[in-house]
Amino acid sequence: MGDDNILGRSFWTPLDFETHNPAYVRADIGHIGQFNWQSAGNRPLPGWNYRMPLKKLYLSSASGHPGTGVIGGGRAAVQAVMEYLGIDFEKVAAKKS
Repeated sequence: MGDDNILGRSFWTPLDFETHNPAYVRADIGHIGQFNWQSAGNRPLPGWNYRMPLKKLYLSSASGHPGTGVIGGGRAAVQAVMEYLGIDFEKVAAKKS
């Protein structure tokens, strides 16, 4: 990387993040914070994890289980959707491209 191949740059302040996404209250990437009562699968609320109360509605974000960080929430949400659709996740994941 050098000046000849850098096309631009962007810098956001905490205020910019909050303005861009209202879930970033005080620039908190945990979407309105994470609290002790939301641990062990209770995020955003007990029983909601990836499957929301509306049929065929799934949540995969920092607002949902397991919360912020690189800990596999998207993969687990995909597994929940595939289970609903009757698709064997392990079989699909084992296929080589």
